[in-house]
Amino acid sequence: PDGCCQPIDFSPQITCSGRIGAMPLLSTVDHRRFNKSMTALSMPLFESKHQNPGFISLLCFDQGGCHERSVGVESIATQQPLSRDTIFDLASVSKQFTAFCLLLLEQDGRLSLSDPVSRFVPEV
Repeated sequence: PDGCCQPIDFSPQITCSGRIGAMPLLSTVDHRRFNKSMTALSMPLFESKHQNPGFISLLCFDQGGCHERSVGVESIATQQPLSRDTIFDLASVSKQFTAFCLLLLEQDGRLSLSDPVSRFVPEV
């Protein structure tokens, strides 16, 4: 009745100071199959006996509705479970995502890699 079993058009978005469309990875998603597959794939990897930290995923679908999941722990030492409010230390990982977002914006003609930073951040 709530549409959870119906195929849903899916077009992932990348957040980078706004929404930037990325190429669709899947044309339809069945929520029940997706949830079952995510559980089957992720749970064995993040059980405490494997000593792996966890992850949080959030997928929002064009037709409405989101899938949110927390699996595992934020710290192996404390075994503190993950929550939707967990803050992750990304260190230098964010540089790759920033570069990817810039390349998408350049591809869309919204900026050039040779543009001065001051065009977008006047105080620089």
